[in-house]
Amino acid sequence: MMQKQALIVATRTNQIIMDTHQRALCELQLVRGGHALPNMVIPVSALYTKISEGIDSNSFGKLKSLYTTNLSNNVSTYIVSIGQWKSVSRTSLGKKYQEMMAICEKNYWQKEVKLRLLRSYKVSLFNQYCN
Repeated sequence: MMQKQALIVATRTNQIIMDTHQRALCELQLVRGGHALPNMVIPVSALYTKISEGIDSNSFGKLKSLYTTNLSNNVSTYIVSIGQWKSVSRTSLGKKYQEMMAICEKNYWQKEVKLRLLRSYKVSLFNQYCN
């Protein structure tokens, strides 16, 4: 359950971060093929030359390299790494659970009470992990 929630959150976050840049790169390919879309990220007028009809290869190359560089250098630093997130959370939450187990062993002698407390605590740790 925790892994599924973490995967959903990380995937949506990464998608939001990358969407504009990926969309711009796809739009560049469409413009090169002679197509245009409404509400494009890249203004089509910036790609065409004023002197002759057609796409200015210089402007096309600059825009493509701009979005590719921005995607690889600036955006990639903010992408969520699920493996790193899980390992950090797993370690800290594991320690908290072990501490709670020690407290339950010291203070409660009834097995049912210990199990109920530990189960409730585990659910609260799941919520911390997912949020």
